[in-house]
Amino acid sequence: MNKLIELADTEIIFNIDADLRLSEGALQTMVSQFADPQVGSVVASVHFTFMEDDNTGRTGENFYQRYEKYIRTKESSIRGTVNGLGAFGFRKSVMPSIPNNLICDDMWVLLTSMIQSLRNVYVVDAVAFDVRKKTLKQELTRRIRFVSCGISTVLYAKKLLLPTSGWGAFFLLSHKVLRYFSPILLILILLCSVVLTELSVLKYPLIITQIIFYFSALLGWLFEKKEIKFAPFRFALFFVAMNIGFLLGIIRFLRGQQNAVWTRPNK
Repeated sequence: MNKLIELADTEIIFNIDADLRLSEGALQTMVSQFADPQVGSVVASVHFTFMEDDNTGRTGENFYQRYEKYIRTKESSIRGTVNGLGAFGFRKSVMPSIPNNLICDDMWVLLTSMIQSLRNVYVVDAVAFDVRKKTLKQELTRRIRFVSCGISTVLYAKKLLLPTSGWGAFFLLSHKVLRYFSPILLILILLCSVVLTELSVLKYPLIITQIIFYFSALLGWLFEKKEIKFAPFRFALFFVAMNIGFLLGIIRFLRGQQNAVWTRPNK
């Protein structure tokens, strides 16, 4: 990417993941956003195909991305989103070289743009279709890579976490950093509920709630094996699996094993 960006003779550059297909007019819609000189990058809205693949990975990711769409839209309307997903454009003049292969390129673009006090616009009307089939295992693997490389990217753009960055710092901390470390929080909640005194009114409600939730995730995994569809168990399984991915991503980062290299869609 560094070599191609250097060779490009245009100010606006687009990056599209290999498993995405742009809808008609998407590029024109994204380009039009750059008429505002305060816009540093533009992010497309990703929709999923292969709706016939009815499994926990697709169901969970589809729900998760609808939630993400809402957050990106609100962030964009206030200051600028800090989360992209494979189809984005940026100004060459504001894009520094990617430091190494530990960095998520899409996240790097957004964070460096925001550091320069520019906006990252999420464009709902610019649609990119994800044609890659979804499975729970693939989504787990993606989370491991996203978290390990995401932490590396945040560290390279750590000045954005300073209070002087205003909304940018809040969005990055709440939307990305806290989410990366959500499995640590879940483990702490579990440990605290166990060590609470018997006199605490929270002890047993917390323990029972967690037992029910994690048992639901286990049932979701068993139902998935038997191809039995039950949405509540699927969402519980997806939530637990993604947090396992987050935790493994943290471990990979700490071991220095992370790499932003992307795998082919058919693998």
